[in-house]
Amino acid sequence: MDRFTKVIITLGPRSNSPETLARLIESGADGARLNLAYGTRAEQMEMVSRVRETADRVGRVVAVIGDISGPKFRVDEIPGGGVTLTPGAVVALTGGKNVKGKTGIPVRDTRFFDSLSPGSPILLADGMIELAVEGREPEGLVCRVIVGGILTSGKGINLPRTALNLDPLGDRGKEDLAFGVKAGLDYFSLSFVREQDDVSETKRILREELNSDIPIIAKIERPEAV
Repeated sequence: MDRFTKVIITLGPRSNSPETLARLIESGADGARLNLAYGTRAEQMEMVSRVRETADRVGRVVAVIGDISGPKFRVDEIPGGGVTLTPGAVVALTGGKNVKGKTGIPVRDTRFFDSLSPGSPILLADGMIELAVEGREPEGLVCRVIVGGILTSGKGINLPRTALNLDPLGDRGKEDLAFGVKAGLDYFSLSFVREQDDVSETKRILREELNSDIPIIAKIERPEAV
């Protein structure tokens, strides 16, 4: 029976050994995703080589896909490792100094603050926790907890109804492109695509600056992309 769906695995500490890779590839993996936001370039190059060698040994063709670093927002280090957010409580997202009298949630990148307005939803921890923006203080955003839970350091921040005017590539993304060309990747995946021009500009950089025609996979993660 023909299979029309491609199976992509994500490379990481638990899937990068030759034995585990071999089992995954033998089980039908068609592509291996390498998150270029994590690890050193030497470690990433080693992962690419390991996939190539293992695929050759198993006798299958596996595409290596470089996931370009994008404007991914995350919670910063929380004192004690985590905080319990109770529905109805007022909290503040801050880039540093806490808002007086409110539970502070530190974030690593505050560029999205200016795009939010009262009522804007903010999802944390893969959507398990929901906040609603109530206002703005000099130190950060004041929010109401809609759906509570335990929030720990490093969790992702998602803005489901907010259009962000941010370059999905950025300086780090351009470095990722240069590395991927050098490493001989088969595809790039571009995170947080907003419109066609985001993909076109990435292709232009590859073609004109890096002399490469590696295909781009557009990741549809935002409402405006749809």
